[in-house]
Order: sequence, then structure tokens, then C-alpha cells
Amino acid sequence: MPSTTLRALASLLTLTALAGCAGVPSPRPAVATASPPAAVPTPTDVPSPTATSTPTGCSETEGQVTSHEIPLPDDPRPLAFQLYLPPCFDRRSTVRYPSLYLLHGLAQSEAAWIQLGVAAAADDLILAGEAPPFAIVLPGERTGFDMLPIITETLLPDLESSLPIGGAPELRAIGGISRGAGWALRIGAQRPDLFSAIGMHSPAVISPDLFLLPDWVRAVRGASLPRLWLDIGYDDTLLPKAHELRLALEKVRWPYAWTIERGDHSSSYWSPRLHTYLRWYAEGWPAATRAGAGPSH
Repeated sequence: MPSTTLRALASLLTLTALAGCAGVPSPRPAVATASPPAAVPTPTDVPSPTATSTPTGCSETEGQVTSHEIPLPDDPRPLAFQLYLPPCFDRRSTVRYPSLYLLHGLAQSEAAWIQLGVAAAADDLILAGEAPPFAIVLPGERTGFDMLPIITETLLPDLESSLPIGGAPELRAIGGISRGAGWALRIGAQRPDLFSAIGMHSPAVISPDLFLLPDWVRAVRGASLPRLWLDIGYDDTLLPKAHELRLALEKVRWPYAWTIERGDHSSSYWSPRLHTYLRWYAEGWPAATRAGAGPSH
């Protein structure tokens, strides 16, 4: 990460609450909270380049949300992204935290998931012991951005070189809403060496990806395909396309979890399901407690 970005990130990560962060959107929407345990669980035990211990006695009950920009090698426009770090996050930790990359829908911004309430939902699960402490990376797409190389070649390596997050495919997941779900499929299917889970929420698959899907699966060559989640509302106008996606996945024999419930293509469908989404992502992380309802097969 360029020095200017690193300095900005280091400065912003010292803030102790969302309200104190410059450039952060309006306060989180109200989400039902769970009673926190006496201590926040430790992150997944994967070696980190650093060698200092995790702080003890931390009493934080909210993670930090900060806003950043990073230059891109082939575009004069920077990539804007938001970053959620869990309560009691230790930048010098000797273990790496799981990381979840969440992509927004068309005509939205990197703030979309925060506005839905994902930071508050993550706090709930972490403090209740239903998930290990984890980071959420929220990139902002712009017209003309190819999010595949932007995430895999620029954003992910820069973050992992400066923070103890990710570091192995089993500690990374990627997901998205609508068009962001299409990007999650395109990125995760082509880079199973980076991501072990792909979540598609009310997906709008990017053309011609349904036709390329067999080639992507064949290219895996016997390695493990990422875990796959697909959900959509009964009243969503993209429901016929979601069924096309299901048929394509079944044709290439890629197992997936599936749910369909009442709702349309709007925040009123996604926001109440954030806890369920995050539980599913956390199931794949070694230290996660498997709790809560998940999708049916």
C-alpha cells in the first residue's frame, strides 16, 4: 500500500468508534443486539509476520469503520473502500483474522453494506461468540472498473501486507448484493486459491459469465471449489435469472446452498438477513462457532 494510504489507514485505525472517523457515513441503522460475553474471542490461529501478543482486558463492544482510497495501476481514479475492523482488533496480532470482501450493487457505493447495518450485525455475532473476530472489506465499484484484478492484485495484497487479516483461502470469503454478487461469482470462481466461500445475495450475474462457468470449473482441476450460497426474494424481478444460475451450477456439479423467501430487490429484504449471511460466511472459518439457521440444500 502506498505510503500516503498507509499513513491514512494508520491514523484512522486509532479511532475508537465510528463517530470519530472522518468520511464515514451516517450512524449504523438500528439492529437487534446480543448480550456480549465477558471477553471477545481470539482470531483464527494462523501465523502472522508480527510477533506481539493480543491485548487483554479490552472492553470494546463496537468495531471500527473507516474510509480509504488506494491508487490503481491502470486507472487515474483511485479505488475507494471502507474497512470494518472488529472490537479489540490488534494490528500487531500474532494470528491473522478472517476477512470478508463484500461488493455493492449497481449505482450504489462502498457505503452500501454499512448503511444496511453489516457492521452492527458483525459486532453482534462476534460479541455473542457466534463468529470469530473478522474484518470486512467494502470496495467501491466505478464505471469501467474491472474488480477482478483490482481486488486480487491491488487491494487484497496491500491490505494483507499492512494488517494481520486473511493470509490463506480458508480465511477469506467474498460476497455481494445484486451486481456485486455477479462480481463475487466472477472473482471467486476464477480465484479459488484466494477465496473459500462465495455468497450471492439477489444475484445479477454479469454477462457472459453463465457461459464461462464450465470453463472456470474445469480450470480448478480437482481442487476444492469454494462454498457457494445463493438467496433471493420471491418478489425479486431477478428471480428467473437466479433460476438460470441454479441450472448452470447444477450442470457443472457445483454444490450450493439456496434460500428463497418473501421479499423484493431492496434493503428491506437484505438488511434483516445480515446476521444469517454473516453466520454462513463464518461457518467456513476454523475458529467460528457454528450457530444459527442456514440455507437448505
